[in-house]
Amino acid sequence: MVSIYNGYGIKFFNRDCRKMGKKETLEKVILRANVAARGYKTANVLKGIGLTPDARDDDGTTSGLIRALEDKDFRNLHVTLQLHGIKSPKLTDFLKSKGAASVTELLPYKHIAPEPVTLETVREELFSRSYDAVCFTTQMQVHSLFQYAREQGFLQELSAVFEQQTVAVAVGKVTAEALYEEGVERFLTPENERMGAMIMELSKSYL
Repeated sequence: MVSIYNGYGIKFFNRDCRKMGKKETLEKVILRANVAARGYKTANVLKGIGLTPDARDDDGTTSGLIRALEDKDFRNLHVTLQLHGIKSPKLTDFLKSKGAASVTELLPYKHIAPEPVTLETVREELFSRSYDAVCFTTQMQVHSLFQYAREQGFLQELSAVFEQQTVAVAVGKVTAEALYEEGVERFLTPENERMGAMIMELSKSYL
């Protein structure tokens, strides 16, 4: 089974396999496998090679994909996850709990965590009330900030800032899911997952 997390990844694989003369081989492997996809962009890329996923999320999130896979039997299956720059322990643990013989994670690119000095600047400016809102555009940004807070011992204070003072804004459901996982319950997110829509959603909160 192959689980594909984003369209860019499969595009990268297609591009590199084409350069190596293996594009048809890749497509045959994917077409032969049971495929699960997360997100409409991923589904559209797969549609371009003539494939309809066997399982799809219902809301663009990892939790949504897990719900779609809940009734599937993974016993003795070898599962490959094509991820979107960071690992997904939540999905990996789910697959193993369902009996998968192995779970291989493929990361065609990786997100690089911010430098500590950058995170320290964010901390100082948040605590000095410099921000009315913080717009998060990736889940990596969310997890990096909260992981730094855990390591430096100001997690409780950071949570209080987003609960009582600064508004957290997520560009889409995946980033919103990351905020929720980190305990942030007060946040804004647009229905249309775009940068412009995020800014419009934020501006409406000030009207």
